[in-house]
Amino acid sequence: MTEPEETQRRSKQEPNWGKIGAIAAVLAIPVMMGIAFVQDLRQDSPKAVPVASGAASVESSRPSNGPAVQEPSPSELVPGRCLTSESAAVDCGKKHPKEIVGEGECEADAALKYMGGSPDLDALSPNVVTATLKVAERDVCVVAHKSKPVVGSVHNVLATEDGQLFRWCRTTSPGTADVPCSEPHDEEILGRASSGTDCAAVVARYLDRPSMPMDLNASIKAVGGAERCVVSATANQRLDATLRGIGSTSLPITAS
Repeated sequence: MTEPEETQRRSKQEPNWGKIGAIAAVLAIPVMMGIAFVQDLRQDSPKAVPVASGAASVESSRPSNGPAVQEPSPSELVPGRCLTSESAAVDCGKKHPKEIVGEGECEADAALKYMGGSPDLDALSPNVVTATLKVAERDVCVVAHKSKPVVGSVHNVLATEDGQLFRWCRTTSPGTADVPCSEPHDEEILGRASSGTDCAAVVARYLDRPSMPMDLNASIKAVGGAERCVVSATANQRLDATLRGIGSTSLPITAS
């Protein structure tokens, strides 16, 4: 083999490093660009915020219950002060469950008298409850309605239209049930009585009339653990409102 032929054979077998270098350079461009792109993303993305030990969880981001309830000062613990369920002082014009009716332990008929009633004529619904509470290290007598919160003071409320919510009326058919006196009812419970009580005379006083109308019945019944005068409409009739203090106005009676 001649020398030119040997040189030509070797040139075919040996790699062309110039071309390989050029190709490598071309391929390196997108690789470097990709690395730079990833680095840019890392630099632009927000850093993870470390959560300290004991830090709030997602659930704790809900609104808190607010500051601890502040009890009323002793000077506020007087009859007419309304309280929240946590016994904090509240404006009586807002919904509230309790109202102070007396200082110290509850006395007999304390709530009834505070609400403007007379023990020998008026009776409070079983939904009206009284209790002695300790607030700010002092005993107070409070009144509450079990069925619903109250708006406004209950002081002398029995002398108003709203008092029907607190008076004791009930239906007797198909079963006995306590209802507000503003709803149809069969009986209205009056004050305490004894075996010698003239309930017809009590009913007349209750109505503010000289005598009891013929359309009404009066009797003594054991109600709520005590003897009481009970007034009802005659057969096949019902009362639509309280009879208290109606005077000469028409009886609130309809056919049942």
